Amino acid sequence: MALLLAGDTEAAEAELRWGYDTLRSMGERAGLSTVAAYLARVLLVQERYAEAEELTAESEAQAAS
Repeated sequence: MALLLAGDTEAAEAELRWGYDTLRSMGERAGLSTVAAYLARVLLVQERYAEAEELTAESEAQAAS
């Protein structure tokens, strides 16, 4: 999130996308929901609303109840 706060949305997306893909391939759900939410926030800043909405839905689906 530091990269997002610094205004470097491309670098923030790259790091979060790596984490998201890694966690997803491992089947890790708890961390995945958090990373997906952060990635969605970066995509919102980039005005990529459809992708952000998909990740938000995935974050909600993977989150603990």
